[in-house]
Amino acid sequence: MVVLWSENATANNTTETYTHTDRTLGNWNTRLSGAGDGERDGAASTVRDSPGADGRTGNASLTHNQPARGNPATGGQEAPRQGRKRKSRGRVLIATLNMRGFGTSGPAAMSEKWMRVNQILRDKRVAVLGLQETHLTIDRIHELNDLFGATMRVFGSPDPENPQGARGVAFAVNTRIVDLTDLNMAEIIPGRAAALNFRWTGDRKVCLLNVYAPNSPGENGVFWSELEQRLRGGRTRKPEIVLGDFNLVEDALDRLPTHGDQSGAVEALGKLMAYIGVSDGWRVNNPRERMFTYLQTATGSQSRIDRIYVTDELMRMSEEWLVTGPGIVTDHRMVQVSLANYKAPKVGKGRWALPRAVLMDGTFAGTMKRLGMELQTELNELTERTSQRNPQILYGNFKEKLRNAARARAKALIPKIDRRIEALEEDMRSLLGRPEPDEHDVAILQEELVRLETKRFDRKRGRMATKDWLQGESMSRYWTKLNAPQLPS
Repeated sequence: MVVLWSENATANNTTETYTHTDRTLGNWNTRLSGAGDGERDGAASTVRDSPGADGRTGNASLTHNQPARGNPATGGQEAPRQGRKRKSRGRVLIATLNMRGFGTSGPAAMSEKWMRVNQILRDKRVAVLGLQETHLTIDRIHELNDLFGATMRVFGSPDPENPQGARGVAFAVNTRIVDLTDLNMAEIIPGRAAALNFRWTGDRKVCLLNVYAPNSPGENGVFWSELEQRLRGGRTRKPEIVLGDFNLVEDALDRLPTHGDQSGAVEALGKLMAYIGVSDGWRVNNPRERMFTYLQTATGSQSRIDRIYVTDELMRMSEEWLVTGPGIVTDHRMVQVSLANYKAPKVGKGRWALPRAVLMDGTFAGTMKRLGMELQTELNELTERTSQRNPQILYGNFKEKLRNAARARAKALIPKIDRRIEALEEDMRSLLGRPEPDEHDVAILQEELVRLETKRFDRKRGRMATKDWLQGESMSRYWTKLNAPQLPS
C-alpha cells in the first residue's frame, strides 16, 4: 500500500466547513473533506494553517481521498486554495525514536505522547522523526493530522494484525521545515518497515527507510532477508537513510555487558546494508566510544539498538551525531543527525547577541550600568586623542567587557537542572570510557538522566501552557503571531 500526500484537491475530494469553539484556540473554521463509506488512506490529508499552543490548527484546510460529494456545479469539488509553497531548509535534522506505544489519552482524548512529539519537532527543529512501536491505527493517524496538520504531518504503517497493541512504524514530518511537494510514504512490510520520500532543496530528493525489527534473533534475521527481497523486487527507490529500532547490534561494543549477537541475523543485516550502500553514522564518527540507546530496567543491561545509517555522500554532509533524551516516557533514547545540502546557498552562523534572559536580569543590568558609567568617566577625562587611546578604542573596550560579563552571567543563569544534566552526561562518558564499566552504575546514571530530561521537558510544556492561558485570545503579540499565516521556510 502506498500512502500519498496531495497538496491540491482531486475530483474525488469534497469540502465542508465547520465552526469550532475552544477555550485555548478561540473560534476557528475547519475545512474538512466529506466522509465517505470507503476506507481512508493512512495519512493522506493536507493542512495549511497557523499553529495553536500545542500545534493545533485554526482555519485549517484538510483534504482526504473520498467519494465525491458536494457542489454539483463543480462535480463535487471546490476550487483548490493556492497556499504558499514551503521550501525545505538547506540543513535538516533527522531523528529516530522508539516511543513504546501510543500513550495515555490527554486533552480531547489525544495521546499525551503525541503532544510531546509535536513539541520535539518544534523545539529541536527536527525535520523528519522516524518512530517505532507507535500502535497507530488509520483513525488515529487521521486524528493526529486533524489536530496537528498545520505544523506536523504523520505518515503511518499500522500492524495488520493488532494495530492498537503491537508494532507499527511512522514518520512525523515537521511542516514548518519540510517542503510538502512530492511528500509520500510507501509501506514495505506493514507495521515493520516503511519508506518516506521528501524534497530537500531544489531537485534533490531524499528517501528514508524506517524499520522496527523483531526482537527474536531468528525472526530478526528472516526480517532483514525479506526486507532485502522486497527492496530488490519492488518499485521503491534505494533509501539514502535507514533508521529505526534494529533490535540487533553489529558490534559487541554496543552491548553492556559486552557480547555479540546471533551471527546469522548480523550477517543478514550486513548484507542488506551493503546492498543499500549505507553505514552506521554514529559508529563511523565514534569508532571506539560507547553509547547506549536502550536500557532494560529489569536487568540493567543496555544496548545501542537504535541507529541511523546513511550513504557515503550524506556521511560527508553530516555532523552532530547525538543521542539525547526525548522527554517522552519510553525506555529508548533519541538518535539524531544534522545533514547539510552543500548545493544550497551558504548561510553563516550569524552574530552573537545578548540572550533575552540576561537582558531581563537585574544583576546584569547593574553591571551594564556600572560599565557604562566607567566609559562615560573615561570619555570625560580624555583630553588628548592618540592612536592608542581615543573614543573608538574606549568604546570597543567597553563592548568587549560588556560581552564578557554577559557570557559569564549567562552561564550563572543556566537552570540548575541543566547543570545537573550536563554533569550526569559527563559522569556517564567517564564511566563508559572504562575498560569494563559496571552495568548497574551505568543503569543508575541513565535512569537519573532520563528522569531529569523528562522533568525539564515537562517544565517547558508548563511554561508554554501558562503563557497560552495568560495571553491566548487576547490582543497581544503572542496571539497575533500564533495566528498569523506561516511563511515559507
